[in-house]
Amino acid sequence: MPDEARQISIPKSQSPLASVVIPTLGRIELLGEALVALSRQKGPSFEVILVANGAPGEFASWLDAHVEGVRVAWSATNRGFGGAINWAANQAKGELLVMLNDDASPEEGWLQALVSCLERHPKAAAAGSRVTNPDGAIQELGAILWRDASPSGIGEGKASSFYDFSRPVDYASGCALAIRREDFFSVGGLDETFFPAYCEDVDLCLRLQGQGRFIYYEPNARVRHLQHASSHLLRRDFLNRRHRAILRRRWKASLGALEDPAPKDPGAIARSVGRAMGNPDAVLVVDPPEDLDLGLAAGTGPLIAIWDRKGRLWEKASRLASRGLAFFDPAAEDLGVLRAQRWAGVVCFEEETARLRPWEALLWKKLPLFLADGSAGPLPKDNPSWAAIFSRLGASGPTWAAWVMDLPLPPLRGPSMGPDADWFYLRAALRVEEEFSTSLVEEHAQTIAELDSAQRELEAFRRRKAVKAADAIGKLRRAWGR
Repeated sequence: MPDEARQISIPKSQSPLASVVIPTLGRIELLGEALVALSRQKGPSFEVILVANGAPGEFASWLDAHVEGVRVAWSATNRGFGGAINWAANQAKGELLVMLNDDASPEEGWLQALVSCLERHPKAAAAGSRVTNPDGAIQELGAILWRDASPSGIGEGKASSFYDFSRPVDYASGCALAIRREDFFSVGGLDETFFPAYCEDVDLCLRLQGQGRFIYYEPNARVRHLQHASSHLLRRDFLNRRHRAILRRRWKASLGALEDPAPKDPGAIARSVGRAMGNPDAVLVVDPPEDLDLGLAAGTGPLIAIWDRKGRLWEKASRLASRGLAFFDPAAEDLGVLRAQRWAGVVCFEEETARLRPWEALLWKKLPLFLADGSAGPLPKDNPSWAAIFSRLGASGPTWAAWVMDLPLPPLRGPSMGPDADWFYLRAALRVEEEFSTSLVEEHAQTIAELDSAQRELEAFRRRKAVKAADAIGKLRRAWGR
């Protein structure tokens, strides 16, 4: 709660680029934190419009005494979230409308990050924020919409997430959402059917996408949100049920193409994230050098994910995330998040990192593997650019290869293994099988069938050896007895 004696001064602009609109019921203890955070924003010019939704009289006194630089739109009644935003939008001067809950506190650089995101992506109508709880746990990194119209915040409850990079999303929460004013009015603003709140932001994003526009998530637009501070649990649940029913009726065809609700399933999450992005090819880059040229990664071409096991690029992670690069952090994420992706290829910059353990090799599902230094595959040896690497990803190029204990491992889907198969090969196959997770087993039924066959052959081999050993021991005992 801010110091009630403190003066909060918001910078004024006669020609603001952005209009930050905050609907409020006059809860001083929440709104004060949001206004203090806005007073610290640097970069683009902006104005702040407070929509006082039936706020009590003492709220006006507090504003007069402690806040300057804001425009206040007084409403004698509660217009709801959508009604308040629509009302303020007609009074706003900025090219961008920025919705902000009164229980949300933006971090420094928040507004600049949203503006930069929309500048980078001219086809984006709106940009959503990186929303966290006050303790830093993730609320959403953009959101997935499921078939039943229920949403899931990507990364919800985690400290960090593989998906913390700029990308198109199903929707982004209206608690901290920037939208081009022209796009907002082109779809008629927020639908006030969703009074007083909940699901109007989902409906808005679906209407924008229906016009061929995109909703982007911006990882550097950070805001802390005191989730559900504005409503009682039972009332919130009732409104969500009612409003999701409206969404299901209105968007039946669009929702029918989505996944069934599975917010804990890495595969469903990966497919949903990929679908929102247009299902681009994904390329995993392992242990890149510190001076890596990332010129191609500006929102076009394949999704580039970096597994920086030597920590060379972590200092640049936030900047690269805004350009659409994903980072895998094994300290924070289970390998299941990598298994769930649809990789088009793997690029290794050092031969030692290309010598994958058996379970890692199968993780990439027999993908093209490239050594960027040219020691394997038809790539130039003199510091290849991204373009040179990716130009090869769609070509026949080098065959997929993996190494087991520095020895070549034949493709598991090759000719079936007969009883005379190499003993080392069988051991390697069994070792691979032991490393499989349940989900990977389900995905690779054919491979598993071959491994099962190999294991049966191995067990038969052991039984034959055991029978021969028993016979030999029996002969020895009989000979000793005589």
